[in-house]
Amino acid sequence: MPGVRRAVRVLPGGVPSPARRQPPLGAGYEHFRLERQGALLSPKTLEYYDGMVLPFLKWLDAEGVHRFDHLDVSHVRLYRAQLAARPGRWGRTLAPKTLLESHRAILCFLRWARREPSVTFSQAAAGPPSEPCMQSAKPWSCPLRT
Repeated sequence: MPGVRRAVRVLPGGVPSPARRQPPLGAGYEHFRLERQGALLSPKTLEYYDGMVLPFLKWLDAEGVHRFDHLDVSHVRLYRAQLAARPGRWGRTLAPKTLLESHRAILCFLRWARREPSVTFSQAAAGPPSEPCMQSAKPWSCPLRT
């Protein structure tokens, strides 16, 4: 219908929907978060995903990676190495537990994206089809596993 404007609305605490079209990674995270919100995850869990995945997506944007098919395992490894080396809030490097939590949240998002039929990854990110991941119908190797 002409004149009808469709918009996705995220409830408070979510990723804001800008008026302009988002890059696929940002739109993918918005859909991931909406799905998690619809699954009645607690607000604290949603904040956890925001705090761990959004900095990764911001870093990818600064690196010029805007699409899932441009993302490969080298980007993830570089981000994790930089995250491990940079000082945290109090001037010390991040604790191993914090690094693991970041890794887990990013892995969860990428596994979700991998299961989505509309998302395609580069062959470098997918790796050889060798092991099932998260009970997926098609086998693949998680991009964060080495």
